[in-house]
Amino acid sequence: MMLHRTSGTSWRAYMFSPQLGAFFVIYSLLVLYCRLAFYRDPTSLFFDPSMAYRREYSSTRQRQAERFIEGAVRASFRRPDNSTPPFLCVGIATVARDGERYFRTSVGSLLHGLTEEERKNIHLITFIAHTEPRVHPAYSEDWLYNVADQILTYDLPQEQLERIREMEREKGVYREKGLYDYSYLLEACYRVGAANILMVEDDVLALNGWYHRTVKALDVAKAQTYRKGVSDCIPLLATVLHRRTSRLEYRGVADIPSLVIRTGDWTHGRYDNCTLSIQTPWTTAH
Repeated sequence: MMLHRTSGTSWRAYMFSPQLGAFFVIYSLLVLYCRLAFYRDPTSLFFDPSMAYRREYSSTRQRQAERFIEGAVRASFRRPDNSTPPFLCVGIATVARDGERYFRTSVGSLLHGLTEEERKNIHLITFIAHTEPRVHPAYSEDWLYNVADQILTYDLPQEQLERIREMEREKGVYREKGLYDYSYLLEACYRVGAANILMVEDDVLALNGWYHRTVKALDVAKAQTYRKGVSDCIPLLATVLHRRTSRLEYRGVADIPSLVIRTGDWTHGRYDNCTLSIQTPWTTAH
């Protein structure tokens, strides 16, 4: 009986000891921290779908972009009057979407927050990818003409234009048309003479500070390219993006939300050396 009484006393003393109390406090704090820190990580035990998919930053950024576009209706961008090629040509191809207006917020998010110097280093081309551009609501709105450096539409021989009309009618060939539009816009950007080309989908939001992130990513990619050597680089988009290719193949290009290309490698509609492509860490889907 004495041993049993001693054992019970020791157990109660352990349960109410300061050491065990401190352990539970620390453990609870760690669990709370993990729930707050890792609720967005789908690989974590603390992943919380009800919290992870809340569009907190996206909603804020969307409001900022909309305010920028609303302001652009009244004040246009003053384009720099100089002959120096821009550092970056930004190309956005867009088509009309039923009930959705992603394009205007995408453009607004790209331009909102830029410094005057950063904006001068950008040549923005918006491509209305319709044979009848008035189908797209933005084409008739003032803000587009006040923010874009160039509004691109199809300027093609009648035979090619008719083929585009056929693709517009044949819904099943949207991938082929998407690649055609992509290369058409890419060539327009190349003619600007910018050092780099950035291709952006029309349904993304650019993070605040995307420009300096892109410049930094380009510097890193350039250094990596030089270390590897041109012979190790693969011209990934050589045949895919060639506008004059008779039979276009889909290789996932349409799923790339943004692509940066060093224009020195683009010659006569093809990549001669190394394609410098970067999945830029500054966009988020709507």
